Amino acid sequence: MNTRSLSTAFAAFAGVLLLAMAAGSAETIRFTGSMVQDKRDGITIVGEKDSGLIAVTSLRFHYALMLPYAEDWTFTREQGSLLRGTAGPVNLTLSAERNNETPARHLERHKKDILSNPAAKGIGRIEVVTFKDEPVLREVQDGEAASGDARFRGVKVHHFFAAKRWEKDLYVLHLSKVVGPGDRLDEKLFLNMVTKGFNVDFMRENGKK
Repeated sequence: MNTRSLSTAFAAFAGVLLLAMAAGSAETIRFTGSMVQDKRDGITIVGEKDSGLIAVTSLRFHYALMLPYAEDWTFTREQGSLLRGTAGPVNLTLSAERNNETPARHLERHKKDILSNPAAKGIGRIEVVTFKDEPVLREVQDGEAASGDARFRGVKVHHFFAAKRWEKDLYVLHLSKVVGPGDRLDEKLFLNMVTKGFNVDFMRENGKK
């Protein structure tokens, strides 16, 4: 199995885990290169191939996301999340919860939860870092250990978690990418997407908070 096949296969494996609770899956939204407007949650998706990015916005939940450009994005909204998406080796989950945690405190707690979870296999580097004055939890996971499959030897899954507060709600973004042996990840691009490219004040009447 070649590197591309390994990455694609592991992305599918990760996607199955992410969607495991989707017994009654909601209608999907697909981005194939042209602008998409969907009445559900007022979602709009636009992309520029030359820039390497797509933008996903929601009028209902007031988020705006910048994601890697691909013409095979599939998005769903399911119980427990505002949005889930997958495009080849890239996966995302956006959720919101009502609590009093600061973004930094939430990410530190999430780091502890990961490290204390016996089901979390193959955890390598995991740390909360500051990027452009915002906290980000980044984690590298070994694909073979996580999947229990020797075919994924040398495959790494790079996870990025960010959190942003709006009044009483904390929005949490998880963006990950499967990287095959010998391939490289543009980590700065992903750090930018989960910080400056992640906003929760889209089309709010009372401006930024």
